[in-house]
Amino acid sequence: MPSVKIKAAAGSLNINYTISTPSKTSAKSIDSKLPILLFLHPVYLSQEVFHPQFSDPLLRKFNLVTFDMRGHGETGGKVEGRFTRTEGADDVIKLMDALKLEQVHLIGLSMGACIALQTSILHPTRVSSCTMIAPLPLKEPESAAEGRREIYDCWVEAFHDPKAIDYDIMRDAVSGAMQLGFNSNLSPIAKALSDRGSPLAVKNWTPKTFNTMYELTVGFFVSREPHPRETLARIQCPVHIMHCEADIAYPIEYAQQLENNLRAADVDVHLSSIGRQAPHFGSITHPDLVNPLIHESVKRSVRGPLPPSPESVSSPFEETLVKCGLNDTDSDEDIRFL
Repeated sequence: MPSVKIKAAAGSLNINYTISTPSKTSAKSIDSKLPILLFLHPVYLSQEVFHPQFSDPLLRKFNLVTFDMRGHGETGGKVEGRFTRTEGADDVIKLMDALKLEQVHLIGLSMGACIALQTSILHPTRVSSCTMIAPLPLKEPESAAEGRREIYDCWVEAFHDPKAIDYDIMRDAVSGAMQLGFNSNLSPIAKALSDRGSPLAVKNWTPKTFNTMYELTVGFFVSREPHPRETLARIQCPVHIMHCEADIAYPIEYAQQLENNLRAADVDVHLSSIGRQAPHFGSITHPDLVNPLIHESVKRSVRGPLPPSPESVSSPFEETLVKCGLNDTDSDEDIRFL
């Protein structure tokens, strides 16, 4: 996959990205006649989480773009100083500048949803719509914050012997992350994403980069405070919030608080509830429910008729995920690191 260099607030970075158009699975550039959907992934995993969206003809009528965020996936890299919503949004806008994406529809999952909202605040003319799937609360609940600290501490403990990683301890950390995202239900795609992400995390989060891991997996979450009304009022685009009903960390009340705050700031906001036991990472496990809602969010913000869906498409992530066991039907839930 291609990469592009940016100079951002959190440090210079070579970002690994993917572009898919209606006619090309892996394109070098967008189709300038079509809207652009830019997807922002959650913490721990990487851009392959959007395999269910990039393989859907309903969404592939548009340009679809995503990337491995700082410290994740093939992008890797370090955080220089803090990594807050502001630094996350700066990475997004610098990538847009580098790829010459003037205006996009942002779709973020969990941490990505938080960064999508911040980008809409800081760069309102660059965002046509903002879709927040499983958004974070206004302030991180202590129970969730403690869980994130435990995952980080467990990962660090796996490196206690500088000569040998303790993979048994590391599996405990990964299991904690999977519990947050999938309620510990490792479906084939959840397990494939875990098996894809775990060795990349081993490469990215070493003793030399524990500060980066902390900022991305703990500091980002525990440092958040609610946006003031006047800050939210900068948003110029519609915002669609999707709550996943089986989210064990964040019940719907948190999504409703966010909706109320946005509405109080005169933002055009809509809240949907994704059922059928959708976990926190519901766009991965329940794309049949989420993808039509993404499509409707974009449709409401596009002037004129939408293009037709292509007859068939393939995902740019399918080959990678198949190698990680996407099509396996056995019940072996061991997580692979090598």
